[in-house]
Amino acid sequence: MTHLTSTFLDYLRTTNPDLDCTGCRSGPAKSTQGRFLYKSPKIIHPWTDFEFRTLTEMYSGSFNRILETRHDLQDYSDIAEMPYRRISDEASLESFLDIWNWRTVSKALAIAQKGENRSPDHHQIFMAKGGQGRFPEMAVVRNGRRLKPLKPDWAGIKQPPDSHEQPPNILPGDTKLSCKWHSSRIQSGTVAEMGDIDNWLPAIRQIYTYCIKANAQYGYLITDQELLAVKISWLVGAGKKVPRASREEEAERRQRNGTLEFKAIPWE
Repeated sequence: MTHLTSTFLDYLRTTNPDLDCTGCRSGPAKSTQGRFLYKSPKIIHPWTDFEFRTLTEMYSGSFNRILETRHDLQDYSDIAEMPYRRISDEASLESFLDIWNWRTVSKALAIAQKGENRSPDHHQIFMAKGGQGRFPEMAVVRNGRRLKPLKPDWAGIKQPPDSHEQPPNILPGDTKLSCKWHSSRIQSGTVAEMGDIDNWLPAIRQIYTYCIKANAQYGYLITDQELLAVKISWLVGAGKKVPRASREEEAERRQRNGTLEFKAIPWE
């Protein structure tokens, strides 16, 4: 493992390693296994204001300062092709993401938070696996047998100092394979009026439901070709848009009236 001196912006823009996905077989994504538990948003449309320029304008001071500061960082890009860059299923892709994305993002988060002037009670932020973040149980019962509960593959967590309790999942994420699912298939508009939805909507319903269950406004799907960032909001009354973080008692209503916005970011 080598070290390099780089700004955070260049570090996070490091070219992703090439993956060999020839062993991946097309077909429905695994999210169809729990499809009866997943709810659909009412409206789906592109997240037009999710851009790098928007982020820099919102957090022009500290955000830009963090991105432009140079650090001595670890280079994780030298990953052996066999077995880590050969992808055949979601488990093999997650193994690669553990080595590449998780390490890179975690290192950047750790140094960025250490460098800022934080109060002693500041909550540390981590990218984690789904089981490391607290998430409401979604029990699956089939033929009288209780199966493994459904939960996101990934989590964003805020860990309070000196706390041993499991923190909640505030940024649910799920892994998909591009041979089974791709954002180019997503349709925009009112879901009830759409046709030909079986090849893309189940994964959207899955991450939408995870966000609702976790009371999280944001979530993502990650594949070997792209990251799909999503934002959840919902309509109340005469088309009035309300921030996702309020009205906890109306979870079921939010599920029925929610809007999902999406932004696809290519792997390359």
